[in-house]
Amino acid sequence: MNSNIKTAVFWVVLLCVVVLLILVVKTGQGPKEEQISFTAFLEKVKNKEVHSVVITGNEVHGLYNPNLGLHTYIPANYPDVYNLLREKDVDIPSRTTVPGRGFPCWSTSRRLSCCLPSGFS
Repeated sequence: MNSNIKTAVFWVVLLCVVVLLILVVKTGQGPKEEQISFTAFLEKVKNKEVHSVVITGNEVHGLYNPNLGLHTYIPANYPDVYNLLREKDVDIPSRTTVPGRGFPCWSTSRRLSCCLPSGFS
């Protein structure tokens, strides 16, 4: 094959790889999160401005209805927040936190070692 054709094919493949890499990185970013107070969070839930939340420990990440992100913290022993979220039809996906590790573990994850007790990982 002619060296000019090989060079052209190389640059086309390289360009495709770069474009795909940019698309993967760009789509991997979640929505920008606004840091709000717990009081503001409760008001937004009461006004049905919150679409979904993920609660890990006392940390809350969520989405407003138009897909804008939010981040806040809830008090450790405040079960009324869950009642309010259910009452206002806020979506709460099911996740568990590994005690002492502080990060979520999903049942569909590829490596479940995060869910095992420390002696088994």
